[in-house]
Amino acid sequence: MYYYEDFIYCGIMKVLFIGARLFDDVDFYLKEKNIESILTESNSNASNLDCANKYFIVPRGMDEPIRIAKEENVDGIISLIGIDDPLMDVALAKEKVENELKIPFIASNARTISISSDKIETKKFFIKNNINTSKFQILNSYNFEEFISSFESSMISSKNSLNNSKNNISENNISENNNLENNILENYNLKNYNLDFPVVFKQRSGQGGRDISIIQNIDEAKDYFYEFNEALCEEFIEGSEISIEVLCFNNSYMPLVPVYKGETSLNGLHPLNKVRCAPADVQGLNNEYVKKVAYLIAKELKAEGTIDIDFIFSKHDKVLYALEINTRPSGTRYLTAAATNIYPLTKLIDMVSGDFNINSLNEEMKDYFALEIPIGNFDDKQVSDKQVNSKEFNVKQVNDNQAIGKQVNGKEFNDNQFNGKKSNKSLKKFNKNSWVLHGPSNYERLTISAESKAEAKKLAKKLIGKRFYEFCLDEL
Repeated sequence: MYYYEDFIYCGIMKVLFIGARLFDDVDFYLKEKNIESILTESNSNASNLDCANKYFIVPRGMDEPIRIAKEENVDGIISLIGIDDPLMDVALAKEKVENELKIPFIASNARTISISSDKIETKKFFIKNNINTSKFQILNSYNFEEFISSFESSMISSKNSLNNSKNNISENNISENNNLENNILENYNLKNYNLDFPVVFKQRSGQGGRDISIIQNIDEAKDYFYEFNEALCEEFIEGSEISIEVLCFNNSYMPLVPVYKGETSLNGLHPLNKVRCAPADVQGLNNEYVKKVAYLIAKELKAEGTIDIDFIFSKHDKVLYALEINTRPSGTRYLTAAATNIYPLTKLIDMVSGDFNINSLNEEMKDYFALEIPIGNFDDKQVSDKQVNSKEFNVKQVNDNQAIGKQVNGKEFNDNQFNGKKSNKSLKKFNKNSWVLHGPSNYERLTISAESKAEAKKLAKKLIGKRFYEFCLDEL
């Protein structure tokens, strides 16, 4: 890690960003801070290129961004890459830049990536550090037939017999100062459990549900192994999907807010297709405990920048199980911002500029309610005539930054539907009781920030009309 507390910037700061897709999440903050931005991107058709002060189309890889950083004499670099595959290259570039150019490079380090990008290594990490994780078995071409035979001979249930070697962490055994030293297992091992259907098959790497299948019988297991010769086989846990982002800087760690991403389902519905909210409100789940476990994970991982940790809170045994660690910008970042008023990606700018302070974050953090709805297409058909005629959409109910002239699926909202300032592009920033529309066409999500759950539901009903009941928001 590069330490730069003594660095003093003179004049206008210049920062290089790698990756354009998420750049509009930080553009408003750069303008507020009067920071000059340089953007590198491999896709000439990428969005947000014109938002930066200057941009360069470069080949894939880190050589060109490093060269441009030298030529432009930037004060720091921030990675906004939101996919897993290039993350190790970015981590190695970080080491090179911080050692040779002596400027900060905000991204995850190589050790962190080596653990988080490999789901089996992540399992080892959880076990070594005494973090509850789902029971699992590593299957390959050598032991797959044995795995199948165990079901063909007898459908053995492991629900009540696998608890003896469970790696436990409970609210009672987490000390107040989050000290891990006394909780680390001396000799951990990856025991091959006999798991009962349904189980979850995963590959070592992948994101967004890629190559993940919920296996409910022997035939489905065999079908999966026609395509792959290895799998991480986990027990299927019925319960609530929880995620939390952690800001990590100079050995300081700040868990933000637990996000509820819906219930697990046998159809494997991805959380992006579910209604999500923050803070999580799940019976039996202590959100402060989620934050403590997240802190322990980030600390032992020696994470940097922003990470996001996925959990499942079991419906039956009321245990929080850690599943995965993502060391890239999180898909829950809008919910986090809407619930806390802390924008994770803008905090990366504070890190590179030397303005990041954990104590000030505690003062900044708000206690709002955030609601995110996978609306798909947000067009004028979703607003009732009654709402339009009564002009219920006014400047107090929508963010001024949400352009009334915002282009959505090639259409422009008209004055009869909204009252507010016109703009060609909305800012990804929340005001009091406001909303942000984000995501690609046909996969758009509406994220609402409100002072209470009731206010969020009220605003959602006004924004999406009858679809409010389609998403069962009245039951929230």
